[in-house]
Amino acid sequence: VGLIKLAGFHREETLKLLPFDEQQLGRKVYYLLLLTERYFSVYTHCATSLDTTIAPPQPENVTDPRLSLDSFLEMIRVFTVPGKCFFDALATDSANVTCTEDSLKKIWRELHTVPLEIEPWSYGYVDISFSRHWIRTLAWKLVLQISGMRISFLSNSKNTHIPVEIARDMLEDTFLIPKNLYAVHGPGISVKALEIADALVDVVNQYDQNAESEAWNFLFDISKFVFSLKHCDSTLVDKFTTKCQCALITLPLSNPLESTDGSKEDVDALP
Repeated sequence: VGLIKLAGFHREETLKLLPFDEQQLGRKVYYLLLLTERYFSVYTHCATSLDTTIAPPQPENVTDPRLSLDSFLEMIRVFTVPGKCFFDALATDSANVTCTEDSLKKIWRELHTVPLEIEPWSYGYVDISFSRHWIRTLAWKLVLQISGMRISFLSNSKNTHIPVEIARDMLEDTFLIPKNLYAVHGPGISVKALEIADALVDVVNQYDQNAESEAWNFLFDISKFVFSLKHCDSTLVDKFTTKCQCALITLPLSNPLESTDGSKEDVDALP
């Protein structure tokens, strides 16, 4: 990142002096670094330094669809719709004043679906799909941190239903995506899925009976999916399992456990 800025590749005037092919390469490298920095900033708690100060690379005419930039350009869109302020607020665990209610609504609106031009169930589709679910979940968590925004942006019962809706969308994607497509993405897929599962635990902790049952069902399915992956971040998995255990311990029982016929055998059979 430092070398990019030292070379001036974060400025359009520098890139415009180069031949088109070198411009394209410079833009690809710059935005690859920007995506990587924004992803890791959430978990390393370091503010980002790169912003959308240059235009992304232009689409290229290729005969092999595997060389198309469509998926990469869509990933750029997914990570730039939230804006630099969004990732900086998450990295510093504080509400950035430039992260407005409108900017968070934009995330929810524009990252709701994958564009039709992206080939379904391709390698690129997998990353795009999980990234948008992940960012929408992070936006939900950020809204809860910003004083005064929770009431206006998340009205009444909609609060707890947002993570449930995201989880439903994610599970619909995983149902149709072949398992072999996940391996090339390393631990990134499991990290993003765990973030969604973590939000479901938060829903359960709010004791919303309307959303609780569905949240538990989705939580089970997502956990099963994560543990089926070859690449997982063991530290995040340990933190997640600990949070689940705490949720189970603190969850109040809605009704006392009673045997139907009063027999000791039925009581002993209870888990």
